[in-house]
Amino acid sequence: DEVRVAARTFPRRTETSCYGVSPATLCDHGEEATQALCDLFNLVLRRIVLPVQDILVLLAILGTLTGGERTIGLLGALYTLAVRIRRPDVHERDATQAGHWDRALKNSSALRAAVKRALLCEVATLNGNDAVVLLWDCKHYYDSLRLDGVFRFAAATDYKCDLLALGVLVHAGPRLFRAGDFVSQWVLECESVVAGDGQAVTWSRMKLYTALERQCTGHPSILTESFVDDVVQLGRGPGRFRRELTRAALGYWKAMTDEGLEFSDKSAI
Repeated sequence: DEVRVAARTFPRRTETSCYGVSPATLCDHGEEATQALCDLFNLVLRRIVLPVQDILVLLAILGTLTGGERTIGLLGALYTLAVRIRRPDVHERDATQAGHWDRALKNSSALRAAVKRALLCEVATLNGNDAVVLLWDCKHYYDSLRLDGVFRFAAATDYKCDLLALGVLVHAGPRLFRAGDFVSQWVLECESVVAGDGQAVTWSRMKLYTALERQCTGHPSILTESFVDDVVQLGRGPGRFRRELTRAALGYWKAMTDEGLEFSDKSAI
């Protein structure tokens, strides 16, 4: 039943993996086939191993509204379904260990957070003060996340070991790119996190955790919030707050560039 419930959470239009199977259809083949699938899941979780086709990743290249492009990973159907089954464990970890600045948690709303910031700015101006908002957006964020650093942090913070090990198998596995009807040759020795994995958002917040924690403790008068790699810094009050906001901004910029990350020149303001 757990496998069936997880499979039904995927829309029927969910794209297939690189071997042509969608996680939404894995339980469509009768009782005997579903039982065999459950047995396979138990084997995967017990031995921490995946069928070879499930460590292959197809990266679809998609256009963006700003004229650029981004990639989304189409991962193996079995791995994708396994992560969906264990999603409560990932959400529990997020709820207990995510920073108080994080707005990408379950039941959080980026829109509600933005409306609250707008209200704070409006109240500041009505009181005769100034308000300044800085918006940070990393360029090619997932491509910049190195697997070794992310996995070391995850292991040190009691992340579920079986999910982490399965993720290592997939994200370090061979990849190919697809643009329209064209497909590249296999790319080996990959080191970055694949966007599209159900664990990727949790891993991505780990990369920023230390830098954002330092921002909040070192500059408590500056409101700092994050939504995955999008970070907001808000300063308000009499004019002297600008110096503190400048220090906070420079500190965050240095922490990110020291990690090899770059900021988008289109959406960082």
